[in-house]
Amino acid sequence: MIKESFSGELKKEVDSIEHLDIIEKLEYLRDYFNSSLYDFFLKIINQYEYNGGDIIGISQLLIFDSRNVETSLDNFLSVSKRKLVEFMILWGITMGILLILQFALSMFYETIVEMSFYTPSIFVFFIMFLIFLYFFLKHNFNLNFINEWREKENEKPQAEN
Repeated sequence: MIKESFSGELKKEVDSIEHLDIIEKLEYLRDYFNSSLYDFFLKIINQYEYNGGDIIGISQLLIFDSRNVETSLDNFLSVSKRKLVEFMILWGITMGILLILQFALSMFYETIVEMSFYTPSIFVFFIMFLIFLYFFLKHNFNLNFINEWREKENEKPQAEN
C-alpha cells in the first residue's frame, strides 16, 4: 500500500532489494535518502534493534529535528514566495518603464533609438535580466539549507567544548 506513493525511481530501488531483510533494505536506501535525518533514523533503528525499549521515546530527538527541518522549509517557502513577488514586481515595473518609453513617449523614443548606444544598452539590459533571473531561481530553489542547518547544529556542541 505504501509502495503506491513511492516515486518511480524509489519503486525500482525497493524492488531490486526485495530479497534483503528490513534492516538491510533500510541501510541500502541510505544513498537514496541523502539526508542527515535519514542517518539519524538508521541509528535509532539500530539502537532499538540491539537494545529494545520504547521506540517513540528513543526517536524524540529525530522528531524534534524533523520538525525543525519542516519549520525551516516552511519559512524558506514563505520567504521564496515573497521574494518571487518582489522580483516580479520590480522587473515588471522596469519592463513597464521601457514600454511607456516606447509607446507613450514615442517622439522621445525615436531620438533614443537613433543613438548608437541604445541597441547595445537594451541588449545589456536583457542580459542582466537573464543573469538576475538565473541567480534568483538558483537561490530560491536551493534546498541545501536543510543540510547546512544540520551541519551548523552539529558544530554547536563542538564549539562549546
